[in-house]
Amino acid sequence: ASKSNNTNFKAWLNKDGSVNYQSLFALKNTQDTEVKPEKTQQEKQAAWNILINELAINNYSLNFTDKTVSPPAQIDLTSINIKSSQLSNQKAAILPLNLDFIFNKVGKINLAAKTTLEPLS
Repeated sequence: ASKSNNTNFKAWLNKDGSVNYQSLFALKNTQDTEVKPEKTQQEKQAAWNILINELAINNYSLNFTDKTVSPPAQIDLTSINIKSSQLSNQKAAILPLNLDFIFNKVGKINLAAKTTLEPLS
């Protein structure tokens, strides 16, 4: 079981259209170009099988500000809870999902769904 609790993210969209977290994940401009060898047939067949029995994200929040508009738009998602089980990377695996959160302190959203990654639906 994988669990994570009580996390608050603060993000904003700058006037230039960039998100404040983009600089953390930006790729460095490198002049070296590495040529990677083609995978062998055996490597292509040896795909990973990933299974997560239970995933729970509890009491997360996201405070987002859009600074491209005047006045800046504020979106607050609080009490975010996500639960899923039997998460698999296999084609056509059915992934159950339960999501609930509070939107701007006044709207409560609850979602229960089943999805697949490939084909995405």
